[in-house]
Amino acid sequence: MRFLIRILQTVLALLLCALLLGGGWCLVQLRVMERPAPVLLGKGLLPVEDDAMSPLLVPGDLALLEVRETYSLGDIVLFLDPDRQPVLRRLVGSYQGGWITKAEHLEEEDDALLAPENILGAVDHTLPGAAGLVHWYWSVPGLIVLLAVGMLLLKLPGWLLRPGRPRREPRPEPSDAPPPAPRHTPRHRR
Repeated sequence: MRFLIRILQTVLALLLCALLLGGGWCLVQLRVMERPAPVLLGKGLLPVEDDAMSPLLVPGDLALLEVRETYSLGDIVLFLDPDRQPVLRRLVGSYQGGWITKAEHLEEEDDALLAPENILGAVDHTLPGAAGLVHWYWSVPGLIVLLAVGMLLLKLPGWLLRPGRPRREPRPEPSDAPPPAPRHTPRHRR
């Protein structure tokens, strides 16, 4: 049984380390490197903040991005506007080497052409309503809570499966009185 506990604790420890390292790296990318969407192994995450791409993407959804070399018509891409704010738009055409973009809920295309080198990634999948969890996970308090819960989970299997220990009898308190005389029991002779 102890062997299974050790395996479970090892798996939990590895998972906890991966989650803490991933969350810490995302936090560094957001706060220090000022990236709009943290990227790890060619995949990125972007919490949707506005309704420009509704009804497909609404505020509170999480867009899973894929960083690619080439993009095609119909892709929803992430880029930065002139104010360095992240923007999601659909690629609806091309003109003189640039992309024509459009918000999903508007009829007209955007005024400016999007240069291909300014595209940060394309939306690959979405997770409805997951943005709040990711915002919490990418925060310092979120990582601290994750660490505390993880440490508790590492100890829990050992606590639950530890065999019970026999209770100790309390020690008698020393007193100034002399010890009682031993009792003699009469022996019966035959």
